[in-house]
Amino acid sequence: MTKSGTDGEVFLDIPELSRLETDTSSYFKDTADARLSSRFYSSLTAFIDFCIRYANDILRGETYSFEQTAPQIFVTCIYDRNQFRTYLRHALHASRLYLSELKRRMSPDDTVNYHELSCTLMAECEWLIFKCETYIKGTRVTAIRHRQANHTDTCSLQRAANQLMFLECSGRLDGVDFSNVKPTVMFLVGRCLDAVGRELAGYHVIVDHDDNPINLSGDLIWRFLCGIDDKSVNLPFSADAILRLRLWADSQINHKHLYASYVQFYALEMLGMVIGKTSSDDVHGDRPKCGCFHISDCSEYKTQFEKFLKKQKPLRDFTVIWNNNGDTETEMSQSYRSTMSKTRRFGRFKQQIIKLIHKFIE
Repeated sequence: MTKSGTDGEVFLDIPELSRLETDTSSYFKDTADARLSSRFYSSLTAFIDFCIRYANDILRGETYSFEQTAPQIFVTCIYDRNQFRTYLRHALHASRLYLSELKRRMSPDDTVNYHELSCTLMAECEWLIFKCETYIKGTRVTAIRHRQANHTDTCSLQRAANQLMFLECSGRLDGVDFSNVKPTVMFLVGRCLDAVGRELAGYHVIVDHDDNPINLSGDLIWRFLCGIDDKSVNLPFSADAILRLRLWADSQINHKHLYASYVQFYALEMLGMVIGKTSSDDVHGDRPKCGCFHISDCSEYKTQFEKFLKKQKPLRDFTVIWNNNGDTETEMSQSYRSTMSKTRRFGRFKQQIIKLIHKFIE
């Protein structure tokens, strides 16, 4: 699998990758040529098959649960070689799932859209194989040929946002830079987990003493759930694993690193388990919801949650407006307005009492 270069470097030698590189270049110089389209699609699927076989060869039948993989791949820093080896094995597991799902969704009729996909796969999969050869198999490989920048800049992000805004007007998708568009997956995963956490917590809104809604950190509820009895909440895996995913989803905001497609796919699959809908449901229809939202002792849970909130530094004086079971969004809003109206009346009454006291003292 290696090939020596003229300058003494040892490169990965993957025939499927070389063919895909050649056929990608040829096809996207003339996308109207049906023969080139067919050859490109064949090379792309052959490379995907090779990567799946490679993962199977390294893992040798070993599989991992979400509980095992989440702490290993949803990380922003790796500190030593042992951790990196573990990361690589779990990354192979995630890539195998992603590539299998990708191949199932691909169609030879849509090859014109696959330019960015091909380039990204060549870069990400070659990097992963290169690292596995070096750190797991101990092969003497010193360089790879298809390294792609895994960082983005503000101009690229702005361009990606603009492309997304008018995507339905583009006609063809081959002009969309998906390497910059895909990081929105991380943002959407984080926002969805925020909504799930709020639903699981069972409150409509939290307000301060002036009736202003308090914007809580999205990971706050998951931090709370990590500290309570696991039997209280029926989730597909631990709240700690979900918290790990939630924190990872926010990491894109703080730096410019672009995580590999297979890591983002794994995040979507994990999120799907939480809400009861995985990637295959988008093609084959909805599956029954997993029914994972259940609080065994509501009053005790509410008390615990309010005590937890009081320990948070930014929160001092606050009121939790809880949902009632079966309430619609309109009913919850009416309940919120009613509660706020009572709070305001009490506040005005309190101010009047204070004024009377001041007058009496004067």
